[in-house]
Amino acid sequence: DPKYIKGPDLFVSTLKLLLSRGYPVFALLTGPARGYVKNELKKCGIPYFHTYPKNQIDLIPLYHALDIYLITSREEGGPMGLLESIACGTPVASTNVGMAGDIIVDKMTGVLADEIEVENIAQKVEYLINMSSIQKKDLKVKARKAVLKCDWNIVAREHWEKIYYPLIN
Repeated sequence: DPKYIKGPDLFVSTLKLLLSRGYPVFALLTGPARGYVKNELKKCGIPYFHTYPKNQIDLIPLYHALDIYLITSREEGGPMGLLESIACGTPVASTNVGMAGDIIVDKMTGVLADEIEVENIAQKVEYLINMSSIQKKDLKVKARKAVLKCDWNIVAREHWEKIYYPLIN
């Protein structure tokens, strides 16, 4: 059974809509249990590749293979893929879930869907697709700077300076 809070139906429907508008669509899927998505992509005639990386290092070339990382979740704690994809220089189109709103400034560091709805998500993806190469490069640089605030060294130093050091003193 699909986890609808993760938006697998929105993911497939967004890709289907983009395909109907003439965009070349190919899905790269990672992780376990992608049966629902794979079956739905097959029904829509959308090609895909599915792999289950053994470790985080194996994810890097997969992020580099993407033109856009698409997050269609309805609810999310992270998602970790948001940080990982931006760190790898992959533009992100996301619903406003988890930390996406903390990292993404719409059309500056990625694109953030105003609504958790297929048409709105597809419009955001189209915005990224249609950006000039200069705009994409600028977006990637700004996104990378935005995601650096989540780097463990920075987070640990801030905790030390703001929480632990004052307590010790």
